[in-house]
Amino acid sequence: MIDLLTLAQRLEAACDITGKPIGRHMVDSMRQMSTALAEMGDEGDDDSRHMSEVISTLAVCIGNEATLFDDLAAVAKEAVGALRSLGIPRDISTAPDGDGWILGYDPSITEDHRSPWLSMTRCDCGWADDGVDTYQPTMWVPLPDPQPKRSGWRPAEGHIEIAAGKMQGKPIFIATVIKPDGTQDVPRDAMLSHSAEGIRAEAESWAKQLGLPVVDTIDANVVPFKMEEPQS
Repeated sequence: MIDLLTLAQRLEAACDITGKPIGRHMVDSMRQMSTALAEMGDEGDDDSRHMSEVISTLAVCIGNEATLFDDLAAVAKEAVGALRSLGIPRDISTAPDGDGWILGYDPSITEDHRSPWLSMTRCDCGWADDGVDTYQPTMWVPLPDPQPKRSGWRPAEGHIEIAAGKMQGKPIFIATVIKPDGTQDVPRDAMLSHSAEGIRAEAESWAKQLGLPVVDTIDANVVPFKMEEPQS
């Protein structure tokens, strides 16, 4: 199946010449140069007359190409808007980043009383609904307005740090996401384990999910953390 929306978006991107070197800005100066050369040609300078004609033709060509790009960009933008309004399903890999919502299609939902189309938003596990149930959508369309409140989720940055400490006098091991500024990534939950091997395995799995490196401080010469004791 041809993804018409993707094709339209590619055309729109190809027509976007913002910040790219183009000849549009040269048209006015080329026309002025052509006029000056034509005046010299009127005084009997055949070379100037010929050069005036060449430059005039080039200016027209460049102007026409600039107009063509403008027209193509306008048509592409209109096509993108029209196709989006039709709600044509697209591959989930093209879904927008961030904490907004989509209408996703999860083919694993086969119960008669449930629709495989659900509103969902990105999370560390992939996609989730407002009840925190996770899904594996294969297609998506824009979710009609009104949009739900944004979830606040964002891609993880920094590293996963594992450390050792004590809770109620017993050894405990913890893994947390540490942001590039050195602070803990809240509200992402920390992971706990009663063994160094356990927390290392948890951290490695978490790291693959988030795409972050692991920093192991369990055996490093650092001040261990101390979990807050529960109040009696």
